[in-house]
Amino acid sequence: MAAPGKLALVLLFALVYGICLSQPVRTGSGEGKTPPLERIVSVKVTNVALGEVLKKVSEQGQFSFSYNSKNIDIDRKITLHLQNKPVRTVLHAIFRGSVVYKSKNNYIILSAAPQKNETDTSPKYLQVSGYTFDKPTSAKLKQVSIFEENTLYSTVSDNYGYFILQVPNSTEQVKLKIRKEGYGDTVIVLSKDFFQAIEIVLMPLPPKIEPPPPVETFIALADTGLTDPGKSFSEKVNAFDFLLNSTMKTNLRNLSDTFFRKTQFSVVPPLSTNKLIGTNAMNNVSFNLFAGYTGGVKYAEIGGLLNVDRGDVQYVQVAGLVNAVGGKTTGFQAAGLTNVCHDDVYGFQVAGLFNINAKQTKGLQIGGLFNYAKSVKGVQVAGLFNYAKIIKGVQVSTFNFADSSAGIPIGFFSFVKHGYHKIELNADEVCYGNLALKTGVEKLHNIFTAGIGPVKESVPIWTFGYGLGTSFKLSPKLVFDIDLVASHYAWKMQSPRLNADTLIAGTYNAWMNMNNKIYLGIDWRFAKKISLAAGPTLNIFLTDTRNTDYTSLWNELRPSYLYSEAVDTNLQMHIWIGGKIALRFF
Repeated sequence: MAAPGKLALVLLFALVYGICLSQPVRTGSGEGKTPPLERIVSVKVTNVALGEVLKKVSEQGQFSFSYNSKNIDIDRKITLHLQNKPVRTVLHAIFRGSVVYKSKNNYIILSAAPQKNETDTSPKYLQVSGYTFDKPTSAKLKQVSIFEENTLYSTVSDNYGYFILQVPNSTEQVKLKIRKEGYGDTVIVLSKDFFQAIEIVLMPLPPKIEPPPPVETFIALADTGLTDPGKSFSEKVNAFDFLLNSTMKTNLRNLSDTFFRKTQFSVVPPLSTNKLIGTNAMNNVSFNLFAGYTGGVKYAEIGGLLNVDRGDVQYVQVAGLVNAVGGKTTGFQAAGLTNVCHDDVYGFQVAGLFNINAKQTKGLQIGGLFNYAKSVKGVQVAGLFNYAKIIKGVQVSTFNFADSSAGIPIGFFSFVKHGYHKIELNADEVCYGNLALKTGVEKLHNIFTAGIGPVKESVPIWTFGYGLGTSFKLSPKLVFDIDLVASHYAWKMQSPRLNADTLIAGTYNAWMNMNNKIYLGIDWRFAKKISLAAGPTLNIFLTDTRNTDYTSLWNELRPSYLYSEAVDTNLQMHIWIGGKIALRFF
């Protein structure tokens, strides 16, 4: 029984460890003070004992060396000429990888490097270190990405331009690629020596003259700029920057390369088989225990919590919480909370809360709360609302919104900016003053109604209702309408309370008084945005006979009903033919 508990602890440790790796690490020997290894010194000695050279260097750099004289041959003669170089460079030139050095406070600690097999002429690893420089100014460059493409081993130069990288040796040439935003790309071929100290000089690129980005965006997503077409994706996904450590963020800015790998496994992005340049890796299959951040997926990606992809994703993507894709999404995409896509989506998209797509959606989009897309060719289904600037298909939700629609919105309220909008003043045989709002598209629109009509002793009858309608154009000025509207009738009761099921006299009646009306009519537009409509209605009125005002109500309404029948003990149905005449605007 202990195994599941141990597994949970291991997973928790991995998650916390990965998050810790994601945070920047501060280095140095004190605030505002240059570390001893980065202090600038000059050395000009000929056949001088190592101990004396180290003393001169420490005096110039104002620090102290710490070492075991048994491991360091201080009597070895040194000839060295270096001008204005970091202490680290001086030590590289003296020891050539035979000594390991690190700084602590104001000390540099020297210790013997692990012994290499003298018979091994081809070391298993190559250790490369050095500095990166700007060619025009000779200034050291920080945040330069250095990587080996085949193994994805990489590093980034620190604030002093220094880097160190150990890469596997190979029978082929081992090449380091150097990338820095705003600088030309550089490639260096390594020798087969275990220890190599090099200097990398980069040439800045001429400034780019770019056109201003388009003004149009879709919605601000927690100020991340996720949907701003004028920004690069590395700027857009900063909502997920917490997944990346400082090295990965630097590589994301510097690298435009794409690396292809068959399979990727990640605990969190720093703990990944794609290593620290996984944001530029395209994988056939990707598995993320907690979270993953890749360049794209060709076949399938499954994540326990988060999947983040800079490029395209194809066929299957499933996440416990969030999928975020910077390129196109093709196939099936599912997330427990949300899917966010910066480019087109083709296929089936489902999320527990919402889907947000910056561009075109072709297929089926299902969101527990809402869906958002620039354009939809297919179906949107949501619990609360759908939005699409252009819809060519069907929207199904409580509320639907669009700029233009060549499809059908199905819901309680639908608004299409360039769709069907009517305000209607009408009268029928029961209520002589009614107001109606029609909104949606011609094929299917929502109808909201309210009205008033006089009854006995000047007590008004109020009506409010809801329905659906459809319209068919007969000519540029004539339209045929079919409306289905259900309306409730209410009035102030005149009788006192009789039992627990009735209301107090003077309050509004709450018994069932429901009129279900079918209207068939012609709309004639006789002026710009003004039309006259008229037609017959079929009314099916259901009323509760326990209402103490039931008899007087029907005496006042006096509909010439065609049919009347008790459909239940306390429920009476009346059917009659009526009519409606209306003046419409817009």
